[in-house]
Amino acid sequence: MTEKIFARFETILPEKQFAGKKVEFIMKDDEIIVSGDEETREESNIFKIPTEWVSTPHLHIKYNKSDGKFYLASFGERTILNENEVEQSDINSPLWVELAVNSRILLNGIVGVNIFKS
Repeated sequence: MTEKIFARFETILPEKQFAGKKVEFIMKDDEIIVSGDEETREESNIFKIPTEWVSTPHLHIKYNKSDGKFYLASFGERTILNENEVEQSDINSPLWVELAVNSRILLNGIVGVNIFKS
């Protein structure tokens, strides 16, 4: 049985202990939550970025099988997607924005996240 992989995410953190190291997350679920240091959940759909600069939760990302596209909703303090600010959502009624593969996401103006097709 082969495991489905939807995408790969990479980030480089500003903290000294991560200098020169990438944090990578493989998206195996069709929906994930990108969260920060305060996240306590350990499920496979939680991408925990170990920094205080990322809100908990910060993003909700989903893959829509019918159109083959990714979508993003932001709950964090500030999210920039390919140089455009993403409107902040309420966690109970997300405002979805298309997330193209090879996009650059900037969380709180500090933490960059890139999405790649796997």
